[in-house]
Amino acid sequence: MAAYGLQQDIIANILDMGETTLKKYYPEELKLGGHKATAKVAAALFLGAIGGTVTVDRIIRDKDGNERVVPFRMHIPGNPTQQIFWLKTRAGWKESIDLNVRHDFVIRAPAQMKNIEEWEAKVQKRLAAPSKPNGQ
Repeated sequence: MAAYGLQQDIIANILDMGETTLKKYYPEELKLGGHKATAKVAAALFLGAIGGTVTVDRIIRDKDGNERVVPFRMHIPGNPTQQIFWLKTRAGWKESIDLNVRHDFVIRAPAQMKNIEEWEAKVQKRLAAPSKPNGQ
């Protein structure tokens, strides 16, 4: 239950014991359960990413209806989505985009300004002035 992410108080309730008793008798399970589950998921992700051959048990029935378990080898192809996920999270790969952005804009000076130099001087003066708190 710890491997599935259940909280210790919930596990204790399910097992009908106190949380202190749970911690006393199952410290390793509580400590390692989640890590073991993560390791299994990582192994499954890795196998899915690279592909490979796995052996699974298959139940075979003969003509008389008797069942027996037979090992069956199966090939799993690599999955590009899992490969990309692995490389982004484990190998530092990232999406990269080169953007060349060009901004064309026009600054319009107020009508009372006689020339651009006067406008630039006013803007520079405003930028150099100390800012007033809270927009005052």
